[in-house]
Amino acid sequence: MRGVAIYRTMKTFWKRFKNQPIISRIIDHDLKDVVKAIKNAEVGKGYITKKPYPMVLYPLKEQIVE
Repeated sequence: MRGVAIYRTMKTFWKRFKNQPIISRIIDHDLKDVVKAIKNAEVGKGYITKKPYPMVLYPLKEQIVE
């Protein structure tokens, strides 16, 4: 949820300032993160969440449940 709020904040600041280094200083995030969020906002992708990594126990789930 926090990521979505920061994404919205970056998007709002982009509409207002149009300056990525200023936005990164205000939000206290890397410039790389700000650039990614702005690119995704312009394309219309929205907030990108991390991909779920499969756990080691997933293949053994049936055996564990029994």
